[in-house]
Amino acid sequence: MSDPKRGIKGRVYLSDEQVPAVRRQFGCARFVYNYLLDFSQKRYAADKTKPSKKQRSKELTRLKTELPWLREVNAQSLQQTGRALDSAYKNWIDSITGKRPDQVKPPKFKKKSQRQSARFTRGSFSFRNGVLNLSKIGDMHIPWYRKRQNKR
Repeated sequence: MSDPKRGIKGRVYLSDEQVPAVRRQFGCARFVYNYLLDFSQKRYAADKTKPSKKQRSKELTRLKTELPWLREVNAQSLQQTGRALDSAYKNWIDSITGKRPDQVKPPKFKKKSQRQSARFTRGSFSFRNGVLNLSKIGDMHIPWYRKRQNKR
């Protein structure tokens, strides 16, 4: 049975039309992550509780109604940033309580840098014949420098 959480890394070459869409996707993902981190920190400072996934999702929905430019990017990718924040908090708490052997720092705000990322769910991309299609970005050709092994 294959692992459903397996990822593939590769270099993509964007067209001039795709560059603004990718920058917008990265910027919105970073903004949502930072907003939800600030939301969580303020909530904890006020009543010493962490917002649940449902509360975080409602806050993201509310934020998207206030900021229409967040609707220009892939919605599932924005939801994934909330899940990434949950993982960061879980790793930090596990580190403090001794469930992890290593020390993990608390989540921190993301800043614009040379290395940016966005996560996509299975429903928001397709990959056929060496062409990756991302929702709201378009088709991208990926030149493979080594053969990819199919373990399915």
